[in-house]
Amino acid sequence: MIQFPMQRIGVSAGFAIYNPFATTPTMHYAIDISRTQPETYNVFAANDGKVIMSLHDSAGGNMIAIQGFFNDKKDIITRYAHLAVRSVFYGDTVTRGQIIGIQGNTGTATTAQHLHFETWIVPKNYKYVYADRQKYAVDPLGVCQLLEKQIFLSDAETFNFQAIPYPDPKAALSDVVGGKVTIVGNVQMYLYPDEKYSPFIAGYNRSKKYVSDFFYDTVFPCTKTCSNNKKTWALITTARGDVWLPVIDGKSILTGAGPGIPLPPAGATESDEVARLKTELDAYKIAMNELDDIIKKMQM
Repeated sequence: MIQFPMQRIGVSAGFAIYNPFATTPTMHYAIDISRTQPETYNVFAANDGKVIMSLHDSAGGNMIAIQGFFNDKKDIITRYAHLAVRSVFYGDTVTRGQIIGIQGNTGTATTAQHLHFETWIVPKNYKYVYADRQKYAVDPLGVCQLLEKQIFLSDAETFNFQAIPYPDPKAALSDVVGGKVTIVGNVQMYLYPDEKYSPFIAGYNRSKKYVSDFFYDTVFPCTKTCSNNKKTWALITTARGDVWLPVIDGKSILTGAGPGIPLPPAGATESDEVARLKTELDAYKIAMNELDDIIKKMQM
């Protein structure tokens, strides 16, 4: 039995003619499993076997290949690309379901976090050669089976999956009242804090990488902000879920953020926070007094 390599299988690119990196379409000998993993980003070995490749490739990033038994006449090779972490290495023996890495976004042939997953049906005792991919690769959807705790998402579920901020910011986090972020330039869809993960993995087109590529909207509600590495980040609400977006001068502008009290710097002390809250309270008192004056004048 060959299992799917992640807990939730949302296919964002199939075994088909597809190439977002060139003008001439070419064959995509894999399925791309999108970032639809609310509990774990672990990647599991799809089959029992031996690790015949574990390396970092310039295009594929962190890659692993495992070769093992398929039937009496054939072996199977499963290949995994763009991993954030590899936890097995060349020559290791692995068991189906064993954690072999973590889904990531490594390598140049990717613009968003996902797992590129291939299945090759090869002769017994076959010696791996990458150039044979066209000869032996088959659609993983026709080979793999779901285990009891695994879920296969429909196209609609994959596209509409609510993106989860990953990881949650810890530094100088602040709620925002009545805030909004207006996009006025080409802002890449970075995901806090590594500036390399796209939050819109489910249903994404890898040739798109800017906010304006994903939405007709240019103004988004903002519910939280944080400060990290001298950059302000805003948690915006979109049709595809809440995601963190960097606030960049001249490209994305944060407005209406409560009374306009600046965020405390990362590492601020408790007394600094108390002083900030007192200032914020004073600002609210002034606003309430002004509102009372307006109401009294209207009643005269």
